[in-house]
Amino acid sequence: MDNNCPTMSLLNPARSVDIILNIDASSDVQKDSFQQRVSQIGFRRRLDLWRRKDIRAGNDLADPDRFKGLYTQIYDCVLIERPETVVDSYKRLIRNPPAAITNQECTMNTYHYYPISMQLRAMIPAPLSSLALTTLSELRSK
Repeated sequence: MDNNCPTMSLLNPARSVDIILNIDASSDVQKDSFQQRVSQIGFRRRLDLWRRKDIRAGNDLADPDRFKGLYTQIYDCVLIERPETVVDSYKRLIRNPPAAITNQECTMNTYHYYPISMQLRAMIPAPLSSLALTTLSELRSK
């Protein structure tokens, strides 16, 4: 798992994934590191993953809304030529690590709330939303 999210394993070509729901990468909102990490993952799989809307946190530390719009984001994943080199998490240029490449584009939604918020529930189709909430409730009761 990269970044506390199963992005790399979900992009395995054998899965033929159309949509990825990544939940709880909350530290990435404040550090704005998710884009960098998810790009590294995508490049290994032959995908370029970009935020659909390029929004940034506000600079005013006293503003409680400075992260508004950053907790739920959509990334588009498009096929590219797999790069020979990538920049790693330490900002070093390295040879692209081996990984099975994908031949399918997808969309990734990131949700940084835990537990699932009303905003997230509104975005998930009703049967799936109920299932997700039931599952989380069951997990919490154990």
